[in-house]
Amino acid sequence: VSTDTCGRSLAFSGGQVYYTTPYSYYTSQCDTTLTYLDAYAPATNTVARTDWQDFGKLQLEAGPGDRMLMGQPLNSAAADPFLTVYDAGGGSLVRGAARRFADADGTGALNLKDMAFSADGSKVAVADASAGTRLLNTGDLSDAAEGYWALPAGAVASAVAFGGDGKYI
Repeated sequence: VSTDTCGRSLAFSGGQVYYTTPYSYYTSQCDTTLTYLDAYAPATNTVARTDWQDFGKLQLEAGPGDRMLMGQPLNSAAADPFLTVYDAGGGSLVRGAARRFADADGTGALNLKDMAFSADGSKVAVADASAGTRLLNTGDLSDAAEGYWALPAGAVASAVAFGGDGKYI
Protein backbone atom coordinates (compact mmCIF):
# COMPACT_ATOMS: atom_id res chain seq x y z
CA VAL A 1 0.00 0.00 0.00
CA SER A 2 1.44 3.37 -0.96
CA THR A 3 0.30 4.91 2.35
CA ASP A 4 1.93 2.23 4.55
CA THR A 5 4.99 4.30 5.48
CA CYS A 6 4.63 4.87 9.23
CA GLY A 7 4.77 1.45 10.84
CA ARG A 8 2.12 -0.09 13.06
CA SER A 9 1.43 -1.10 16.61
CA LEU A 10 -0.02 -4.58 17.24
CA ALA A 11 -1.83 -6.29 20.11
CA PHE A 12 -3.60 -9.65 20.40
CA SER A 13 -6.63 -9.44 22.66
CA GLY A 14 -10.02 -11.15 22.81
CA GLY A 15 -9.08 -13.61 20.07
CA GLN A 16 -8.31 -10.88 17.54
CA VAL A 17 -5.24 -9.05 16.32
CA TYR A 18 -5.65 -5.29 16.64
CA TYR A 19 -3.33 -3.03 14.70
CA THR A 20 -2.96 0.63 13.91
CA THR A 21 -3.22 1.84 10.34
CA PRO A 22 -1.73 5.30 9.89
CA TYR A 23 -2.70 7.02 6.65
CA SER A 24 0.24 8.97 5.23
CA TYR A 25 2.17 9.06 1.99
CA TYR A 26 5.18 10.69 3.65
CA THR A 27 7.18 9.59 6.68
CA SER A 28 7.49 13.24 7.73
CA GLN A 29 3.74 13.18 8.52
CA CYS A 30 3.72 9.99 10.62
CA ASP A 31 3.70 11.75 14.01
CA THR A 32 0.50 13.67 13.20
CA THR A 33 -1.35 11.63 10.59
CA LEU A 34 -4.82 10.19 11.13
CA THR A 35 -4.41 6.64 12.42
CA TYR A 36 -7.16 4.01 12.43
CA LEU A 37 -7.54 1.01 14.71
CA ASP A 38 -8.24 -2.14 12.68
CA ALA A 39 -8.87 -5.75 13.67
CA TYR A 40 -8.13 -9.15 12.18
CA ALA A 41 -10.07 -12.20 13.41
CA PRO A 42 -7.99 -15.34 12.71
CA ALA A 43 -10.95 -17.67 13.38
CA THR A 44 -12.94 -16.19 10.50
CA ASN A 45 -10.05 -14.74 8.47
CA THR A 46 -11.75 -11.33 8.37
CA VAL A 47 -10.43 -7.79 8.64
CA ALA A 48 -12.51 -4.92 9.97
CA ARG A 49 -12.00 -1.24 10.63
CA THR A 50 -13.11 -0.40 14.16
CA ASP A 51 -14.77 2.91 14.92
CA TRP A 52 -11.69 4.18 16.79
CA GLN A 53 -9.10 6.55 15.34
CA ASP A 54 -7.10 9.64 16.23
CA PHE A 55 -3.94 11.49 15.25
CA GLY A 56 -0.35 10.31 15.66
CA LYS A 57 1.43 7.01 16.20
CA LEU A 58 -1.19 5.35 18.39
CA GLN A 59 0.27 2.63 20.63
CA LEU A 60 -1.42 -0.64 21.67
CA GLU A 61 -0.78 -2.99 24.59
CA ALA A 62 -2.66 -6.23 25.33
CA GLY A 63 -3.44 -7.21 28.89
CA PRO A 64 -5.08 -9.95 30.92
CA GLY A 65 -8.81 -10.56 30.79
CA ASP A 66 -9.21 -9.48 27.14
CA ARG A 67 -8.18 -5.93 27.98
CA MET A 68 -6.23 -3.67 25.68
CA LEU A 69 -4.69 -0.22 26.09
CA MET A 70 -4.48 2.39 23.39
CA GLY A 71 -2.30 5.42 24.05
CA GLN A 72 -1.61 8.51 22.01
CA PRO A 73 1.89 9.97 22.02
CA LEU A 74 2.16 13.74 22.32
CA ASN A 75 2.11 15.39 18.90
CA SER A 76 1.18 18.74 17.33
CA ALA A 77 -2.24 17.40 16.25
CA ALA A 78 -3.02 16.23 19.80
CA ALA A 79 -2.24 18.81 22.46
CA ASP A 80 -3.79 16.65 25.20
CA PRO A 81 -3.16 12.99 24.28
CA PHE A 82 -5.27 10.19 25.74
CA LEU A 83 -4.93 6.78 27.32
CA THR A 84 -7.88 4.37 26.98
CA VAL A 85 -8.67 0.86 28.25
CA TYR A 86 -10.78 -1.40 26.03
CA ASP A 87 -12.55 -4.68 26.68
CA ALA A 88 -11.84 -6.79 23.59
CA GLY A 89 -13.89 -9.83 24.68
CA GLY A 90 -17.00 -10.75 22.77
CA GLY A 91 -15.64 -9.91 19.32
CA SER A 92 -15.84 -6.13 19.48
CA LEU A 93 -14.12 -3.34 21.35
CA VAL A 94 -15.93 -1.72 24.25
CA ARG A 95 -14.30 1.45 25.55
CA GLY A 96 -13.75 1.51 29.27
CA ALA A 97 -11.78 4.04 31.26
CA ALA A 98 -10.19 6.94 29.40
CA ARG A 99 -8.01 9.75 30.63
CA ARG A 100 -6.33 12.90 29.43
CA PHE A 101 -3.76 14.44 31.74
CA ALA A 102 -3.56 18.17 30.95
CA ASP A 103 -4.99 20.65 33.42
CA ALA A 104 -7.26 23.59 32.52
CA ASP A 105 -4.22 25.60 31.41
CA GLY A 106 -3.08 22.79 29.09
CA THR A 107 -0.03 21.84 31.16
CA GLY A 108 0.74 18.32 32.26
CA ALA A 109 -0.27 16.58 29.04
CA LEU A 110 0.78 12.96 28.70
CA ASN A 111 4.07 12.46 26.83
CA LEU A 112 3.60 8.71 26.30
CA LYS A 113 6.66 6.58 25.57
CA ASP A 114 5.51 3.12 26.79
CA MET A 115 2.74 1.40 28.77
CA ALA A 116 2.12 -1.98 30.41
CA PHE A 117 -0.53 -3.91 32.34
CA SER A 118 0.23 -5.64 35.62
CA ALA A 119 -0.08 -9.45 35.52
CA ASP A 120 -3.45 -9.33 37.31
CA GLY A 121 -4.66 -6.44 35.14
CA SER A 122 -5.45 -4.17 38.09
CA LYS A 123 -2.75 -1.59 37.32
CA VAL A 124 -1.36 0.19 34.30
CA ALA A 125 2.14 1.66 34.26
CA VAL A 126 2.91 4.48 31.85
CA ALA A 127 6.32 5.87 30.92
CA ASP A 128 5.66 9.61 30.58
CA ALA A 129 8.69 11.52 29.32
CA SER A 130 7.38 14.73 30.91
CA ALA A 131 6.10 13.52 34.29
CA GLY A 132 8.13 10.38 34.92
CA THR A 133 6.50 7.01 35.37
CA ARG A 134 2.86 6.87 36.38
CA LEU A 135 1.07 3.98 38.06
CA LEU A 136 -2.69 3.99 37.41
CA ASN A 137 -5.69 1.91 38.46
CA THR A 138 -7.00 0.08 35.38
CA GLY A 139 -10.68 0.48 36.27
CA ASP A 140 -10.77 4.28 36.03
CA LEU A 141 -7.15 5.25 35.18
CA SER A 142 -6.89 7.24 38.40
CA ASP A 143 -3.49 7.60 40.03
CA ALA A 144 -2.70 4.51 42.12
CA ALA A 145 -2.03 5.11 45.81
CA GLU A 146 1.32 3.30 45.69
CA GLY A 147 2.71 5.69 43.08
CA TYR A 148 6.17 5.38 41.63
CA TRP A 149 9.41 6.64 43.07
CA ALA A 150 11.01 9.66 41.43
CA LEU A 151 13.54 9.16 38.66
CA PRO A 152 17.10 10.40 39.18
CA ALA A 153 17.74 14.03 38.25
CA GLY A 154 17.99 14.43 34.48
CA ALA A 155 16.44 11.02 33.73
CA VAL A 156 13.46 10.71 31.37
CA ALA A 157 10.95 7.85 31.47
CA SER A 158 11.15 5.93 28.20
CA ALA A 159 10.00 2.38 28.99
CA VAL A 160 8.06 0.51 31.65
CA ALA A 161 7.31 -3.15 32.45
CA PHE A 162 6.14 -5.32 35.30
CA GLY A 163 8.46 -7.89 36.87
CA GLY A 164 7.57 -11.48 37.64
CA ASP A 165 6.77 -10.51 41.24
CA GLY A 166 4.08 -8.10 40.02
CA LYS A 167 6.02 -4.94 40.80
CA TYR A 168 6.62 -2.49 38.02
CA ILE A 169 10.04 -1.38 36.93
